[in-house]
Amino acid sequence: MSAASRLIRAAPEVAPGRHRLDAAGWAALPAALAGDPALEFWGLWAEPGVVHAAFRDGTLPLLASLDVPEGRYPALSPARPAAAWFERMVADLWGLVAEGGTDARSWLDHGRWPATAPLSGHPGHQAGEPPQPAFLPVEGQGLHQYPMGPILPGAGPGHWRAHVRGEAVHRLEARLGYGHRGLLGLMQGKSPRAAARLVARLSAEAAVAHGWAFARAAEAAAGI
Repeated sequence: MSAASRLIRAAPEVAPGRHRLDAAGWAALPAALAGDPALEFWGLWAEPGVVHAAFRDGTLPLLASLDVPEGRYPALSPARPAAAWFERMVADLWGLVAEGGTDARSWLDHGRWPATAPLSGHPGHQAGEPPQPAFLPVEGQGLHQYPMGPILPGAGPGHWRAHVRGEAVHRLEARLGYGHRGLLGLMQGKSPRAAARLVARLSAEAAVAHGWAFARAAEAAAGI
């Protein structure tokens, strides 16, 4: 068993495969993950006042949860770079901030929603003009920016910003969230049968996969 896996499993198990870490345990998690490349990061999400992380430990899922009463938690992105997008999503939807994260820019909230942190217990009011998008700088001779989107033929909405020198791409950034529909918020309080209709509409290309996964999750939660 790896060091990061042992750290998570040492915390109380509140559900099969899910452990609730205390503040000290979660604070030690980034360093443990940095020295443990075998524990595969799957995702990060939240609910009001709680953040969750999912990993694959061998062939089994391993979940870690943390109560975040103050709205801030140690970031996992320094050890798992893919966590940065999830941390930005958690900040936009639930208002929970990843301290020490590699990227603190908004991901889904472009400043056009009527409320900030809409899935948190206390959404705020969106005020002022929508901010201009911020892209990471790239320095060097002969570089120029090549923007694409957000309206693209034959693809979903998204803005890509490439820094190129000739045919060499030195940095490519994606700004998504234009098609965010708030389906997670719409599913709250729905019966599994009603929520399944929304799950099937998450993505046309993955309607069967999402429906199958939701059915298995609902059955596991209900014990049927």
